[in-house]
Amino acid sequence: LNNAFRNKEKFYRKPPSGRAAKKAKTVVQPTDFRDVIDLFDLDNNTDANKQLIVDMTEHLQSPLEGNDPNIPEVRKFYAIKSLPGLLFIPNPFQPEQQIYWANQLSENIIYLHNPTNVVNIEMIRWRENNKNFSPEEESNHEQSLLMTEWNEEEMKKIRWATVGYHFQWTKRVYQRDKHGPFPSDLAKLCKQFAHQVGYEMEPEAATLNYYSNPKYLMGGHVDDAEEDMEKPIVSVSFGNSVVFLIGGTTREVEPTALYIRSGDVVIMGGESRKFYHGVPRMIENTSPAFFHPD
Repeated sequence: LNNAFRNKEKFYRKPPSGRAAKKAKTVVQPTDFRDVIDLFDLDNNTDANKQLIVDMTEHLQSPLEGNDPNIPEVRKFYAIKSLPGLLFIPNPFQPEQQIYWANQLSENIIYLHNPTNVVNIEMIRWRENNKNFSPEEESNHEQSLLMTEWNEEEMKKIRWATVGYHFQWTKRVYQRDKHGPFPSDLAKLCKQFAHQVGYEMEPEAATLNYYSNPKYLMGGHVDDAEEDMEKPIVSVSFGNSVVFLIGGTTREVEPTALYIRSGDVVIMGGESRKFYHGVPRMIENTSPAFFHPD
């Protein structure tokens, strides 16, 4: 189905190359990124986009108490006039802090008994082949599938992992009986960012998205399974830059495009909490050099 959001996704999606381009039998044009809002380099914006950017730094709150060397202090943040409730924090991390969190989220937190897309697929198959099972049997089988140690080959298959209350992707719900511990340092990080820009929250659930390949990205959606939609979503990104789209309460609203670079933080609160959003494009080879010391 074509709609305003879908059309913009297609516009920013990576053009086909190689055999795919030949198969398409069309002249592939490079993507025009001029309308993407850039909140790292404000001069790199069209005049129209410059009018949408609001510097909110004067409203910055003092950081929470507690000196954690891995949790940065917010120095500046912005709003977008057409996106009420959405706040953007340009990368507040030092390189060593980014390295710490990238390791935490890809090597440490990932295997602390948290379900992943791989587990989800295996559980669907198991339920199809085992019609009569008890909740205890289901839980025991799921536990047996969880990663408990780092495995590079298995990690290549990971697209997402759920932390805290585990989102049930098939049913699109959270269940109170399916949860694990929410990492205390990750909770502190999210609370700090939210607090400094004017939101208060107690993190209880998170989805860790892994984009190991440019074709594995995030389609347009609304996060509407949470019980309290008044609390914001805090999104932190590491690695390659991406184009982030955020529209309105229906797919018919044309979305706004923003660059998200490594270390950037997007907070969706207020009205924007119920807006469609997604990531149609990863810009390859834009990951910071400190992630690639060799």
